[in-house]
Amino acid sequence: DLQAATMFAAASRALKGYNDDLSARALQQSKRLLKEATELLAKQPQDTSSWGGRNNRFADISTYLQLYISTGEQQYIDKYYKLLWPAMDRNVNFILLTALNAIPHLDASYKEKLRPYVVKYKEYIENLEKDNPYGVPIGLGNWAGSGAMSSFGTTVCFASKFFPEIIDANN
Repeated sequence: DLQAATMFAAASRALKGYNDDLSARALQQSKRLLKEATELLAKQPQDTSSWGGRNNRFADISTYLQLYISTGEQQYIDKYYKLLWPAMDRNVNFILLTALNAIPHLDASYKEKLRPYVVKYKEYIENLEKDNPYGVPIGLGNWAGSGAMSSFGTTVCFASKFFPEIIDANN
């Protein structure tokens, strides 16, 4: 539900001016799904022992960001900030792309607050070069982690766009 809510919030912006009725319905569904998912998750035990625990525990951060971008409502950015920084402290690798996607929509102080996390991500990249000759994350599960590999490439691309002095896209 959270991933659908994120998608509907983003889709509402793409539809605005083209099909305003569908845009409004997408935004309405995003808000509804976020509310329902939040209520359901609150009733479940919090299993944070693995990435899969809490059924993609960072998905709500993306939803709050997309709803803020779509509506400009303070409640969404407040919740985004409240969830983002602890998530970045726990595991910058899984949430940095979402944080980078927010840069064009937030002030310069936000970008500066991200800087140490990008430095931390660069250290992660450098450690990958020790793990295999390609310097990329290689999973041992289904499809050898192709989803993680795609996300890694996209994260490096955006990190180098916003922080070229830290992340070199050519490496």
